[in-house]
Amino acid sequence: VSYVGGSDAELVAQHTHDASAYLLALSAANDGLPALVAGEDAGNDRSLTMHISCRSRTDDEVLPSVELLRLAGFDVTVVAGCASPDVRSPDALRHSTTASIAESTSDGFLSECPSAMGAIAAGSNLTGQHPLVVLARAQGIPGV
Repeated sequence: VSYVGGSDAELVAQHTHDASAYLLALSAANDGLPALVAGEDAGNDRSLTMHISCRSRTDDEVLPSVELLRLAGFDVTVVAGCASPDVRSPDALRHSTTASIAESTSDGFLSECPSAMGAIAAGSNLTGQHPLVVLARAQGIPGV
């Protein structure tokens, strides 16, 4: 809204939601969502490492994806730090963030930031996934 302004932008903003925040709000409004509480086990290891995107860190709120994963029974280790390949992002910070993620996991990592996910994967040889993909798989949703 602040970039475009006007009533149309306000209307779109009112009806636009972060998918994880939306699912978390639904869960709270319904005393939990059965699919999130009684999900299928996605394997023996329920430990995940998640890179928190810059956008998520600027919101003064709960980290919805992390909370959803915890609600589904995952143990989530959060790694914050810029990993963007953008030229304005210092190389040392990107390398430090990538190293922290590599030290936290050998099975891959999660991130909501596609550009950071690619940079971390390239710098660590780990596979990155979006947290909602992991959540969907854990719930037995086909095709993800």
